[in-house]
Amino acid sequence: MKKFRKLFAVLTASALVGAMSFTTMAASITINHDDTYDGTAAQTYKAYKILDVVKDKDANAFAYTFAKGSEWESVLTASGQTWLDCKLSADGTKYVVTLKAADDETTAKAMAKYFNDNMPEDATFTTLTADQTKTPVDDGYYLITSTLGTNLILATSDINITEKNDYPKDDKKVETGSLTIGESATYYITVVVPQTIDTSKPIKVHDKLPAELRFNDDVKVHVADTKDVDATTAVNTLNGLTYSELGADTVVTTTDLGDTCAFHIDVTPKEYVGKTLVFKYSAKLLETAVADHGFVNKEFLTYSEYKTTEKDVPVMTYDFGLTKTFEGSGEKDSNLTATFKLYDANNYTELKAGRTANAMKFMTDGTHYHVSTELDATANITAVDDTELNVCGLGAGTYYLVETDTANGYNVLDHEITITVTETKDEHGKVNGGNVQIINDRAESTDKVTVNNVKGLLLPSTGGMGTVAFAVVGLIVMAGAAVTLIIKKRA
Repeated sequence: MKKFRKLFAVLTASALVGAMSFTTMAASITINHDDTYDGTAAQTYKAYKILDVVKDKDANAFAYTFAKGSEWESVLTASGQTWLDCKLSADGTKYVVTLKAADDETTAKAMAKYFNDNMPEDATFTTLTADQTKTPVDDGYYLITSTLGTNLILATSDINITEKNDYPKDDKKVETGSLTIGESATYYITVVVPQTIDTSKPIKVHDKLPAELRFNDDVKVHVADTKDVDATTAVNTLNGLTYSELGADTVVTTTDLGDTCAFHIDVTPKEYVGKTLVFKYSAKLLETAVADHGFVNKEFLTYSEYKTTEKDVPVMTYDFGLTKTFEGSGEKDSNLTATFKLYDANNYTELKAGRTANAMKFMTDGTHYHVSTELDATANITAVDDTELNVCGLGAGTYYLVETDTANGYNVLDHEITITVTETKDEHGKVNGGNVQIINDRAESTDKVTVNNVKGLLLPSTGGMGTVAFAVVGLIVMAGAAVTLIIKKRA
């Protein structure tokens, strides 16, 4: 308040205006950039000169005037302006201004809002940017506004300010960082509405989905105090909140957006000053998701001329390689094939219990098998001798690969192959990686497995070739014994 009091310390009489000790001096305005600003570019500012200023050589005393016919005259002399006393000078060419209200911050804020709300049409201004550059201006009493419309500053003479973070903040998180085709990812967008926001300007959330993800048009909202929830709140906290349908002050738009977004969320901030909004929605991974890995969702926020940086949120899919070999087959033999079924954990439990179990369904081009959440008891993977297949589109979880049939003369694998997909997350719950672990023949490997079938052994059976073989051997033994007995008797 000391600086503010200095501005009005000697606003006393018109005699000061004509005093020889007062001169018009050069001045400047400097806006310092705030490094925590989240926008794609620094804010811009407008400096409106409302009053002329003369000051003594030490800049310790100020006198304020404005010319008759000034663009601000009607604003300064209107009945709604109750803080400054504006009296016409004796020669009728200018007004002399003195402060008649309390010299405090409340007065300054009220005056700034009044001047901003009643600004003359096409009022002249000097454009400023937050880049620490001194912009030369005439000595005066200035109203400074930002592109966000919230930083209203009144100041005299040389002005040096640091832009404030009076703008909405946003963040984007996803609950499940990996999906199987047909599953839906749940997303959370947090929007922190500042206390000083211009409530006449809407907040717009922009959400870009890749072609492989389809918006389920199911946005719901949770409203919280910023002390409880903000842009850094972890996803495991967000998914435990209670969400409700959107009110009339929040509208989701999915058509005629004019950009590449899947949808917009328009928020009228009037009811949410100082609050945090958490929007929850989901998107389904489509069968067109033939890529093997990430599908990136982007989100950003606009407010007036301000735009936040885009937040990239990937949804991952995982894959593993499968190669089938046949013992003793030599070179690759396309006539040797085997079939497999892939089960999720629940259906494999049913299979092991002897009950009917559905396998996971695939889309395939013969080499790539794209997993789906759809189930089909007849769904198979067909593997040809010495040909690597790619089983892709897996989300986090445990899967079981079971060989169900193989080429004639070879034994079917007698145990399941376990595939485990795990994710890693950062301290805010965002997925930042993952891996595939395969257990086959009780040995662990990573993301590839080779299944080798060995040739079967032919065992004897009643009435078959085995019986004939044993009968022939028996007759030979009996004949030998008879010959030996005859020879002994003759001897």
